[in-house]
Amino acid sequence: IAIDVVLGTALVDMYSKCGDIIQAENVFNKLHHRDNVAWNAMLTAYIDQGQGSKALTVYKQMQNEGASLCEVTFVCALQACSELGDGETCGEIHFNLVSAGCHLNLTLAALIHAYGSCSKMVNAQVILNELVDPDVVIWSTLIAGYCREGNSMACLGNFEDMKMMGIEPDRITFLSLLSACSHAGLVDAGIDYFGSMKRDYALASDPKHFVCLFDLLGRAGD
Repeated sequence: IAIDVVLGTALVDMYSKCGDIIQAENVFNKLHHRDNVAWNAMLTAYIDQGQGSKALTVYKQMQNEGASLCEVTFVCALQACSELGDGETCGEIHFNLVSAGCHLNLTLAALIHAYGSCSKMVNAQVILNELVDPDVVIWSTLIAGYCREGNSMACLGNFEDMKMMGIEPDRITFLSLLSACSHAGLVDAGIDYFGSMKRDYALASDPKHFVCLFDLLGRAGD
């Protein structure tokens, strides 16, 4: 039985939010006509359920069938690459983004995160260096990528570059800084960053920041 695309998309979204990915697939497969919203609903469903491999299969199916690719499509596909550590597909998506002229910060942040998850921080750094006006989300994503990689000096160095560009950090930025200091044994720097949150940027510390501080001091035997 054919299902109307609007109703079908709503059902895919509903079943996904209820955790029933099998029913979401059944409804999606019965759609004879699939618009951009329907494709993205199925992509999002797979991402929400942690099924990155199936999400990339849908992404490639969209390409093969000539479906319209938008920012939501690219972000979902990049999230799948991050989950799977699929650097090759990440590079292909990067090419498609450039070809489509997509320069939204949210999409570029997802691309930087994906490259970081695929151990390709050189590519991530190149993207940021080519941007005219990267925002705090993009800077923080890059800094977090270096933190995950264990490159504390690059993490702290990019933070200094960020400040020189006049971009104010947020709580997520400081989480990466504190974690980087913890793993590098930079106790004094970590304590200074922790104090700087409120002193210089009026940012309140949340439990995650205190956990990083405890870890920093614990690793130093203090």
